[in-house]
Formats: sequence, C-alpha cells, structure tokens
Amino acid sequence: MQLRRWLATALAAAVAAEHWRSVEITSTGWRRCSPNTIPFDPSDADDDDDLARRERGAALPAECNTFTVPLCYPGVCDATMTLPVFVKRIASPTATRAVWVMDGGPGCSSVDMELFMQDTFMDLNGSFSVYTMDHRGSGRSDMLSCKGDLNDERDAAACVNHLHSKYGPFAEGFSTTSAAMDLVTLSPHINPDADWFVYGVSYGSYLMARTMHLADQFTFKGYLLDSIVPETLNVPNGDAAYGAIAARYLSALDEYLESDVPLHDQLVSWYDELDHDEPTACALWLSAVAGRDAGDPPSFAARRLFSALLEQSSLRTAFLPLFTLLHGCSDADVEVLETYVEPYLVDNDLLEPNFTSAYDSLVLYYVILSSEHQLFYTPAPPLEELRGYFADQVVGNPVYRDFMAYCLFTNNRDRACQAEGYLSTRGFYYTPDKYFNRTAEVPTSLLVLNGGLDPITPDDQAKYQYDQYNTSYKLYANVRDASHAVVDSPCGYEIFLSFLAHDGDVTKVNSTCLDHLPPLELDLLPSLRQDMFGHQLVDVADTSLRAALGLSDGAQLTGITALAIGLQAFLILR
Repeated sequence: MQLRRWLATALAAAVAAEHWRSVEITSTGWRRCSPNTIPFDPSDADDDDDLARRERGAALPAECNTFTVPLCYPGVCDATMTLPVFVKRIASPTATRAVWVMDGGPGCSSVDMELFMQDTFMDLNGSFSVYTMDHRGSGRSDMLSCKGDLNDERDAAACVNHLHSKYGPFAEGFSTTSAAMDLVTLSPHINPDADWFVYGVSYGSYLMARTMHLADQFTFKGYLLDSIVPETLNVPNGDAAYGAIAARYLSALDEYLESDVPLHDQLVSWYDELDHDEPTACALWLSAVAGRDAGDPPSFAARRLFSALLEQSSLRTAFLPLFTLLHGCSDADVEVLETYVEPYLVDNDLLEPNFTSAYDSLVLYYVILSSEHQLFYTPAPPLEELRGYFADQVVGNPVYRDFMAYCLFTNNRDRACQAEGYLSTRGFYYTPDKYFNRTAEVPTSLLVLNGGLDPITPDDQAKYQYDQYNTSYKLYANVRDASHAVVDSPCGYEIFLSFLAHDGDVTKVNSTCLDHLPPLELDLLPSLRQDMFGHQLVDVADTSLRAALGLSDGAQLTGITALAIGLQAFLILR
C-alpha cells in the first residue's frame, strides 16, 4: 500500500512538472514587505503577552511577489488575457516544507490570514515556510470591484454589465477551479523541491477540495480543511441548518440559567412585539444599525445582529446582555446602545462579517455564489420563500439577502428571478465544471476540522463530507465548543500544528485536547464588558432591571445571572 502511494505521488509529481512548465508564469520577484498589510493596533492586543507576540510577528522577514498568470488556464476557458496574483510569504532559509494558508469568503483576500501566518511560522519554529495569496479577483490579484452600491438594483446591474464588458464571457477565469489552478501551478514554480501542504477555511475548504481534484497536475503532501463547505451535499434549507446550531448555544444558556422560559420562546415573543407594537427607540435603533432593506421588520435586523455575535466564540457571550438591553429599552439602555454598542459594531465590521477590509471583494463573492451551485440554491426558490426560511429562525444570517444579486449576475436565469422583474443584464457567471458535485479522491493525507458551535458551516455537514472521502489517511476533529474557523480555538490550533509537525501522518497527530476541553464559557467576557458595553451594563443600563426587581440603587447585580433574572422579570411584569 505504501509503495503504491509512493508511486502514485511520484507519477503525479512528474505530470505536475510538465504542467507548470507548459504555463507561462512571470513575476516581479520577491521583495521585502511588511508582515501586516494593515498595521497592528496595539490596543487590539488581549494582554501584554499578546502584544509581545504581535510585535515578534511584525518583525518577521516577510516577502511579497506578484505573479502574472493566465486568466484562463488550459481546459478552463479560452481567453488570452493575463492577471496578477499577489503572494506573501514568511520563508525559512532552512525549511524543506511549505504551507499555504488560504481564507474563504468567497471574496476574502489574504489580509485576515497574516497574523495566522505569523503564529504558524513562530509556533513551528521556522520548520515551515508559510505562504498566503489573494484569491484571483480579490485584493491585489486583479480585484473585482464596481462603482455604486451592490444592494441597489441599478448599481448591481451596471456592475454585471461592466464585468462582462471587461472580461467578456470568461467568468470561468474567476472560478473555484481557476483559483485552485493558481495553487497547483505556483507551488512547484516557487519551489519544486519543497513538501507543500495546503490549509483553507470556510469557502477556502471548498477551494482546497478542488486542489485535490487537480492532484494529477500537482499533489500536496497534506490537505487541511477547516469549517467545511461540502462538495456534494445539497442543503435544502440553509437557514434551518444555521438555526439548529444557534439553538445549541441558546439551549446551553437555558441550562446554565435554569430558565423557566426558554430563550427561544423569549425571542419569539419579543420579535412579535417589535414588529407589531408601536416602534420603540430600540426597534428604531435596530433598523437603523442592523437593517438590510427598508421594508424589513425590525425583528429581521435583530436576528441578523445576534447572528454576528453567535458566529464568533469571542463575541457570543455578548448575546444575552445585548438582548437584555434591547428588551428592556429604558433610556439608560438606549444610551448604552448608542454610545458603546453601535460604535463597537461599526468599528469591528460586525454587520458585514465576511468582508473586514478594503481588500475583500463582494463582487467576486457574487460571481462565485452565482456559479458554484453548492453555495446557493439552484434553481433559486421564490424570494418570499427564502424570507420565510429566515423568519422561521430566531437567529440567522439571511440567505435571502443575496437573491437579487444572484438574479442579476445570472441574468434572471431562474423562474423565481423572472417573477421579481429585475433589470436585464449581460450576466457574469460560469457553468459548474466537471468537478462539481463530485467527491475528490484524497491523494495523500487529510485533516478535517469543524466546530460544534459553528452555525455557518455546521458540523453535521462536515462529518457528511468527511465520510465521503474513501481513504484511511484522514482525521476528523470536531471541537465541541468552537465556532467558525476552528484554528481560532486553542484545541483546533494545536491539532493543526500537530498535523503539520508530523508531516501529515494522521496516526501521529495529537488530538488529546478534544478529551480535555474546558466548560463552555457563558459569562460575558471582561473585554466585551469594557469595549462593547463600556462597563455600563450593570451599573447604569440595568436601571430597568433594578426597577423590575424592586432593588435599591445601592444593590449590586453582576454577571450573567443578573441579566437572566432581569429578563425573566420583564416577561413576568408584561
């Protein structure tokens, strides 16, 4: 078996060498550049140790290069245009191994991977050179961008027509397969003698799976997939799948608080009040801060806002305090919302969580979303049906928000789009290729990571995809309390490092941390109490809680228990 695998790898290497030599690649050459595209703000450090670590990372000898590659690789499409692909690396002069770390989106650049690059390089003691890349169509890799607001029908339609005018009918040049071709082509071009590994998170996991399909052109020594977008699973209702994971967190809170009224029921009741009673200051605040469309009820804004918190382990403990403030809606509560919460949400881009820098491309997101059928419903259900999917959940990241753009990018191909009467466009999308809805064969070894509290890419979907891979050289690690991007959790990161340190040998990976996970953290994190609520949550904003409980001004309520008691009191006094 081992000999057969070695021969297969050697044959693939020979084919790969022939492939990348047949594609003309030029570059500007490696040059020193900052490890951080956006300088690290010391105020963002968790503590002195974290600040010291970030300073060490910022001092690493990063290098940048821009490669010129075909818009259309052979067999993908036929255009003769080229485009730039930006690559950053932290290279070790002694390392014989290298790893790509790739973000998702789709449409996210490499900017958010830079601190992760630095940590990986330092924690593996320079035994790996670490690379990242702006996906073609994002960042410094011929970023797809348009004037205007993509939420506006006319602007979005003009954007689609602009793309068609610039690139012709060659949207395939920005496909998942084309981006995967960049990885399999540039790796041996950069260093044909290195043992290369690839890591991708979220949509990046879908991209890494595509590189497995291309193993006949270049084979990586190990594939690391984090927060899985499945290749072959058609999810009938993405909002329901999201809601099922959000319900796990709400249930954990219920158990911890010993609530008489489940949070799910409290939210349903409150949403009914928001949408049908006279608008409160908090309802108006929600629509202004988190609303998507003018015609949406305020409960839609609340669902979306809560999803921005529950999607991240570093933020989800703010859910219950924020719900308590919004539910109470006293003058003091509103003051905290306007003075502290709103600036925090805006400054941290929490209402557009997929896109956190000017280097990310929402346009690329829509091109791929409209083309890769695993990423959106195809054919699309009616818009009102999609809105109903979202309204059925108490917390959700609305899929329906992408409906209009999907229709415009596909030139209203689906009947549901035609029913809305959107503007006609020239379209800019591609037909799924031969790798669509097929499970890749694993040519070497595979690590699959997912989080048990990840509503964006639920763990049951990850396990389904993992089970489709017909190989014994694989390992699945579900970190029970991790959210999206499992390497952000201590245990997930430890398993990631172990896989690389052991050259992808899954029999040697240390995953014992899965048996010793700490209890789920439910109390409001001190950093959020300061940064998001300005220390005011109990001392000032809980005026309404005190009144409901008949407490004097001098009585002290602290922590999550106070919030829970107060919320119960609101329900009793209504």
